[in-house]
Amino acid sequence: MANFAIRTVIGEPLTIFGTGKQLRDILFAADVAEAFDSFYRRQVPGIYTLGGGRENMISLLESIE
Repeated sequence: MANFAIRTVIGEPLTIFGTGKQLRDILFAADVAEAFDSFYRRQVPGIYTLGGGRENMISLLESIE
């Protein structure tokens, strides 16, 4: 998504490989920062997955609309 945003701002065309229907779980940067801060404060060992799950996935085409 960062690539799409940067290319849009500088006026470059977007390149989508495949159909564009590939799904992405896109997160807000503030949510990721909060998750990292929470881990840093507690530092509980483990495996963590950040994401919104299937109900929050959108396709590449949807994301650039």
